[in-house]
Amino acid sequence: MIKLMHAGVIGRAASPTKKAIVPIEYRYRMIELEKSGVTVPDVLVGVDIDTGEVLTIPAQSMPKIKEARDAVKTETKQVYIPLVLDDVARLIAARFEGVHPRKFVHALVRYYLNEAVAHDDAVDRYVKAAKNQLVHSQPTRRESFAWTVPFVEKVNAIVDKHPGLTFPDFVKSTYVLAKQDILDRGVKKRIHDLETVAGVI
Repeated sequence: MIKLMHAGVIGRAASPTKKAIVPIEYRYRMIELEKSGVTVPDVLVGVDIDTGEVLTIPAQSMPKIKEARDAVKTETKQVYIPLVLDDVARLIAARFEGVHPRKFVHALVRYYLNEAVAHDDAVDRYVKAAKNQLVHSQPTRRESFAWTVPFVEKVNAIVDKHPGLTFPDFVKSTYVLAKQDILDRGVKKRIHDLETVAGVI
């Protein structure tokens, strides 16, 4: 049974900022979805009474958030992926039991692109990987990726800052980095992160 919360109800929640359990009040707010940048009005959230920071979102608010997330406009990008890189991605997917290979590969690419978008200091690694000979291997197969428009714009902004770098090559660089991290070096943090990804697709 889901316990319904109401505006004005007082509760308690953990505050990462204060590193303590603090009093909260449930209030209706407009919130911004972190990944897509979409704003959702009239969402019931639990906020720190002192700072107004959102600390918790009750279950009853999740359908409204999901509806807004699903309504976000997407853009489809066509990328010709070298078959050898497609093999690499499927080898990685095979390490995670029970995942759908194609869905996992798309999640894998998104995981790496998210890192580049979120961390400027990581971009050089992607630019270098985009020059790897595997990126330019033949033959290829066409792969369609559907991402939110704001996300595509962020990736485009990175590509535009690097002369000679193309959007498709930047996408293919994620396959090269995944090979290096997972198959070649077995980086534990990456494997752990991708186990989490595999568990939600």
